[in-house]
Amino acid sequence: ALGSPGFSSPRFSPDGKLIAFDTCNKSSCENVIYDIANDRYFAYRDKQGRHITNVSFSPSGKKLTFVVKGQKGFLWWAEPLHRIAVGSMQDNRFTFITPPEGVKRYPEFWGEEAVLFIGEDPTDTKHRKSRYLYMVGVGGKTVRPLFKDFYASSPRPRPLSFYGPSNPRALWDGKHIVLSEFGFSKNLLPYSERQHVEAQNEVLRISIPDETVTPMPIAVTEPYHPAPAMAVKRLYVASKLDRESAAAGYYVHDVFSVNENKAERVSRLAVYIYGMDVSPDGSFLTLVVPTPDRSFINGRLLLYDTRNHGHRELKPKAVSELLVHING
Repeated sequence: ALGSPGFSSPRFSPDGKLIAFDTCNKSSCENVIYDIANDRYFAYRDKQGRHITNVSFSPSGKKLTFVVKGQKGFLWWAEPLHRIAVGSMQDNRFTFITPPEGVKRYPEFWGEEAVLFIGEDPTDTKHRKSRYLYMVGVGGKTVRPLFKDFYASSPRPRPLSFYGPSNPRALWDGKHIVLSEFGFSKNLLPYSERQHVEAQNEVLRISIPDETVTPMPIAVTEPYHPAPAMAVKRLYVASKLDRESAAAGYYVHDVFSVNENKAERVSRLAVYIYGMDVSPDGSFLTLVVPTPDRSFINGRLLLYDTRNHGHRELKPKAVSELLVHING
């Protein structure tokens, strides 16, 4: 699945001057980066023609990480090969830091020297594969799963798995990440008790040093797509609007700033939100939303001003291509 129609994976740079995102069709996605001040678009393109997606910036803004997608074979059922690369924005040279086996998504820097990502275990042969949280150093190819023995009380200890996690986002304290997940608390209950609990979206706070997971108490309905505004140390989430959704007959959302069990609504769109990010100071959002007729063929990418509630649509045009060399 591409994750959204038209656009996917919006990300601000640490200085708030760039927005990275993916443009998608029915079969593939490619990265584009928007230079806000100069109103121009550029994109990283692999010299070998492989798709580059899920661009993310290091805390200093000097490095990039992204997913490079190829395939083993040429037919439609060919095995996908996903690798994560890291490199400098200065010289456009990158290095693979993961092996190709297994699907990988949402690379996120953990400091300047490591990358977190959501991946599938290539040895998992189930029809619906579980997702896991991995860490890899930027200088090596040793990939380790976090929470290796999370279900230690079970007869066969296994790592913590996720059903539909959002991209992991580092918090400002240097110790935690946040991501959203569906039904996490319910799945921890004994099987006999699960039928009495309704599964919902939750935001999880994950301690990287301790490898512990805690659902966050957030005073909104079905929070997801958590995004930290690093400069002001506030967390933003998309949330379902109960009354508006009931009136519309389908789910609609807006974005809320949440802190200490309090929530402030910062957008006024009442639309389905496929993906989002917030600028470091919280003044702008970038949102992936449907077309006005709710078509699932072409979505829209919006730049939303949280101060005056104005917004404009980003329409990539005249995209300059930067060819990159990827070693490894």
